[in-house]
Amino acid sequence: MIAVHMLATLGPSLTNFEAYVTELRSLLREPTVNTGDPRLIAALDGEPSRRLRQTVEADLLRSTGTFFTGATLSKRILAGIKFSRTHQAVDPACGVGDLLLALVRTLPVASTFEDTVSLWSRSIAGCDIHREFVTATKLRLALVALERGVRPPGKTLQQLGLFPSVVRGDGMSYCPDSHPDLVVMNPPYTRVLAPPDCRWAEGNVSGAALFVDRWLDQIAPGGRMIAILPDVLRSGSNYRAWREAVLKRANINWLDILGRFDASADVDVFAVELVAGSSRSHSKPWRYPRRTHKSTIGTRFDVHVGSIVPHRDRKIGKHRAYLNAKTAKPWGLCKRINGKLRTMRTLFEPPLVVIRRTSSPSDPHRAIATIVVGNRRVAVENHLLVLIPRRGGLQECRRLVSILKSLRTTSWLNKRIRCRHLTVDSVKEIPWWED
Repeated sequence: MIAVHMLATLGPSLTNFEAYVTELRSLLREPTVNTGDPRLIAALDGEPSRRLRQTVEADLLRSTGTFFTGATLSKRILAGIKFSRTHQAVDPACGVGDLLLALVRTLPVASTFEDTVSLWSRSIAGCDIHREFVTATKLRLALVALERGVRPPGKTLQQLGLFPSVVRGDGMSYCPDSHPDLVVMNPPYTRVLAPPDCRWAEGNVSGAALFVDRWLDQIAPGGRMIAILPDVLRSGSNYRAWREAVLKRANINWLDILGRFDASADVDVFAVELVAGSSRSHSKPWRYPRRTHKSTIGTRFDVHVGSIVPHRDRKIGKHRAYLNAKTAKPWGLCKRINGKLRTMRTLFEPPLVVIRRTSSPSDPHRAIATIVVGNRRVAVENHLLVLIPRRGGLQECRRLVSILKSLRTTSWLNKRIRCRHLTVDSVKEIPWWED
């Protein structure tokens, strides 16, 4: 089991967010609030996120991975879930409680507010590293009860003892009272140092990967995990060992590619449901599309990463023609390479095709290519992928560029990989469209 304190905090930056928490508290106590009140609707759908972004700088939110799930996304990934008061669900990175709110909406209400809170508290638990978020979660859960017609009595919130199962803590070390039947989470995506007992990586890794790894050990056999995760975990080459480790302990029930998280978070995500304690053989279960093609780019070209790392190469050896991403004209034919550098790194023999590795699902074309011809071997920057035809020479390179430029290929890649760097494997798997 991985256990490490890993989360960066917003600290004093949340001082202004406390004012919003006070507003939530006042809203809960206001006797005239009813189901159709715009303030109640906003508090339960999107307002916490808007207020947070008004009070905390966007760069700090990104660096700490603080982005709330929201009601729409929570409803989407939990649609059709069979959750009852006999189950226990845990959100180990609950933020302001969006996923927990979606769950309690499936639970019955009791005759009184206090009995409803007590009933729901036996079914849900959660934690967050920020005290302000934990308080906001408790208040918003209480507002769901109010929305459903159960009004709180005339007591202080301290006397009410709202949702004692939602606590302040680090989700990587927090332990619930029992093994949960269901874990829901939208964990931080920031990169952190993998702990010494990590079984699948060393160095910096996605915090979300560590959360999944840790909480698969906490779920009861047959229990489920529903998580929103960065697409790099699904499609990135560096997380192949993580994917294999997950499938040794769990089975994928469904996977949904969600696209960009939202307008403010420049990251593409997917949702997945894992069933703990079971595993079986899959054919690339993390990948979509899953259809296999007899002929792919990988069956016709050798694919490499350029060997020159800018600003790190020792610059010794003979002067060589050098091609980088800036000098490779998009969709062009490069006959003369003016750039040169000293290197002893691997060189590549034309004719060949280079593809820019940096790529976004929002780009008109995902795999922007340049054909390189000539009689001299060339050095290539590592921001480019190098594709060398096994047969067919320049004609095969031209056919490749035509395939890469097609909207069909861009559509295929947008399903296969949505992180910001194309991988060798993803390019190899591109179908060789015969038509």
